[in-house]
Amino acid sequence: MSNINDPASVLALLDQLRASAAYNDIATIPSETQAPPVIKEPSVESDEPSASDEKEVSELLEDIVPAETTSTEPEAEITPNISSSISSLLSKLTAPPQPSAPPAVRHYSPLPPTPVIQPEPEPVPYTPPPPPVPRPSIPQHDRRSMTFQQALPILATFGDNDDFREDYLKLKSDQELMEKVLFEEREKIKRSFEDKVKVATSRAQITGVNLSAFDMQAMQSKYVKALDRHAIDRVLPAWDGLVAKQQDIFEKHCVPTMFLSKDKVVRSKQQKVIDVLDGIMQVENDSVL
Repeated sequence: MSNINDPASVLALLDQLRASAAYNDIATIPSETQAPPVIKEPSVESDEPSASDEKEVSELLEDIVPAETTSTEPEAEITPNISSSISSLLSKLTAPPQPSAPPAVRHYSPLPPTPVIQPEPEPVPYTPPPPPVPRPSIPQHDRRSMTFQQALPILATFGDNDDFREDYLKLKSDQELMEKVLFEEREKIKRSFEDKVKVATSRAQITGVNLSAFDMQAMQSKYVKALDRHAIDRVLPAWDGLVAKQQDIFEKHCVPTMFLSKDKVVRSKQQKVIDVLDGIMQVENDSVL
């Protein structure tokens, strides 16, 4: 053990203390705001202490040994304490420095890969189909004055017109029903006069008096008048009404030559058109059946 009364020994001891890692751990605690302490490397010095060394020794001794002015204990009790402090320092100097623990290594788990977002396909712009090319329409007024030959190409197109076919079939059904009723009325008139002739003939045979030519002519005249009255009162009005209805409906469907008229020339041309339509509708009906 070094002599504590020798300043040179104490100075050498302090130099060793400064150079040790234990001294740095105990005596120097760096803060966040202070720069790290600079550890002086031990250098070869002369045996004679300098004035600064003696000052440092004296300050260190003041920390270890209380001043004589403040000490009330005997020197014998102070010396063991100094010896134990120096021995503790020497034991720290001689102990091998403990290696510092390696810094903890933080393990980071890899992040999952970022999914690749496929861009949505751009919507295909809607392109409307081109509008159908309109057929050149012929004013209805011009269709009225068409000839039969001019009307034929247009009449062929009505076979594919469902609305016209429906109205045409309805008119055809009404016409057939009207003709049936009128025919039955005429037959009823005919049977009535036939019965009258039979009664007159039977009466003449019973009485033995033959029918005169005058009587036969009179009955024949009444029969003709009855038929004429039926034609004037029933057939002609019913037929004129049906023709007017046909003209009106066909005109709404823009059928050539069709419009309301009682002129015989116009009606004759219209009848030819109706006959062509009858043939077209009949072919269509046969193809459906």
